[in-house]
Amino acid sequence: MSALRGFFDIRQGERRNTLAAFATLLAITTGHTMLETARDAFFLAKMPASRLPVMVAAVITAAFWTMMLGGKPTANVLSPAIPEAAAPAEPSSSPSSP
Repeated sequence: MSALRGFFDIRQGERRNTLAAFATLLAITTGHTMLETARDAFFLAKMPASRLPVMVAAVITAAFWTMMLGGKPTANVLSPAIPEAAAPAEPSSSPSSP
């Protein structure tokens, strides 16, 4: 255990929150993996596996057109605006020497 202490830089007061965050992310990832597997099993129970590529292409196409009809891509809508004071300054143009 002491060998891992240097690897993880967790302060005494942060251990509880760190463990809770780890457990939450582990539960979300585990649940997603299990549900994704169940979804695929239900899909394959109703349709033959030969239709899977067609369905994947249909989902990709629907997602693309949903994004295009929505106007801006989601990444631009969700990203916070950078205040002008925090934006990098433009390089000043110094007068060129003759």
